[in-house]
Amino acid sequence: MNEQIWIGSLAVDTRNDRLGVVMAKEGGVYQLRPPRGGLEWDVPPKHLRLATAADRRAATGQAS
Repeated sequence: MNEQIWIGSLAVDTRNDRLGVVMAKEGGVYQLRPPRGGLEWDVPPKHLRLATAADRRAATGQAS
């Protein structure tokens, strides 16, 4: 991960290509929550990247 990840950013868990909002960083891992709400999950920094415009469109069902 080369990008700077900030609380509130949209990011992707590269282990499963799951999009989430960064809620916190605790104990060396990030906590993400689905954009429309739901349970948070932990993501190690090496498996996290900032979401691209294409990721955002795919999550909302918009055409490319």
